[in-house]
Amino acid sequence: NSNNNNNNDNNNEDADDHDVFFGEHTDASFLTLAPVSSQPGLQIRHRSTNKWLSVEEGLVTGGRKHLMVFIGDFLEVLTKGRLEAAVHRVASRRIGPEAHQWNVLKASTEELKGKRLSMPFLVRGQ
Repeated sequence: NSNNNNNNDNNNEDADDHDVFFGEHTDASFLTLAPVSSQPGLQIRHRSTNKWLSVEEGLVTGGRKHLMVFIGDFLEVLTKGRLEAAVHRVASRRIGPEAHQWNVLKASTEELKGKRLSMPFLVRGQ
């Protein structure tokens, strides 16, 4: 997959102005359930345009949060490719050299404000 993207839309993100914290991948699951995180950062690659879409932007409204559901590798195999696993990554706009240098296990509540915390749930079978 290519990382060559154009920025033609608010949700289409140019890779050059982002720090990628967790590179592009698909999940080894049937489905992934991902509550919207504390800070936007989840991006899904659009299959036809090959552009990154910032899917969490604008989903926290009035204190209400949303749940995103996307397809994993197992469901792609089960459907023989009819449903494709979501290629995704975690990235944020570059804001400085120390943007990602913090430790969630040692941070105080105050230090965690404005940091991205997420807790996806991968649905797998046995």
